[in-house]
Amino acid sequence: MIDAGYFKSNRNKLYYCMNRPENSASKMGILFVHAADGNRLGPHRMYVEFADEFNRLGFSTFRFDLSGHGDSFGDTSNGDTEKDLADLKNAISFFVKMAPVENVIFFGISRGAYLCFNSAAKFQLPLSGLILLSLPVSSGKTALKKVNHALTDYIKKAFYPYNIRRLLTCRINFLQVLKTIVKPILSGRRFRQIQSGKLISRCNAILIYGQCDPICENSSRYYSQLLDKNRIPNELHIIENANHSFFHYQWKQQILDLCTAWLKKAKNQ
Repeated sequence: MIDAGYFKSNRNKLYYCMNRPENSASKMGILFVHAADGNRLGPHRMYVEFADEFNRLGFSTFRFDLSGHGDSFGDTSNGDTEKDLADLKNAISFFVKMAPVENVIFFGISRGAYLCFNSAAKFQLPLSGLILLSLPVSSGKTALKKVNHALTDYIKKAFYPYNIRRLLTCRINFLQVLKTIVKPILSGRRFRQIQSGKLISRCNAILIYGQCDPICENSSRYYSQLLDKNRIPNELHIIENANHSFFHYQWKQQILDLCTAWLKKAKNQ
């Protein structure tokens, strides 16, 4: 059964799409949290496709747009984590009540994964799992890797015949190129480390990164060690040759296979 509409989050109305499989005995639901520049569809419609697959496994699913994104009202948080965390807490309350479900599994990518992790660290929530893709943490080393990655990418593209013609006719947006290159440095400490080093909501976690993502090495190590320190069962998977948003269908399929196996184990525990 599909239900869509708006729920209240402070003064804003946020758009959601919820699917409740008929005759489902599962008391767990999966709540998707999108990235900074995304919406409830997820990157390359990943959330739509995955929600359908998770429904077939018997899980209720909930996708929504944070304030100022997609079809939701209000202004974007502009990097204000607390504002987005308030939206997420309200989404959980609404989902648990309306599905209804007893426990929620978070599914987030990039900044969405960061919001999921921070929620688990700060609040006592009815969580039974964390599925976190490209979960970031800020560091100087990661910033330099992102700058190097952007420079390398632009240098390669500069030799494409189409771009050579654009360069010769002065049709390259140099300002946008510069912004893209220096953005990792300007964003500074956007994804701060967990201050207490502890998680209030304790639940199993699965971390998935793309091998070619500049944040992979540093972020995966930080969060794996933090989860181990908190004695929280976790899995770490690196998708070979994949990037930050996993745009290729083969990468998405690998993620889906990993998540399906992980969810089946969670469902039987």
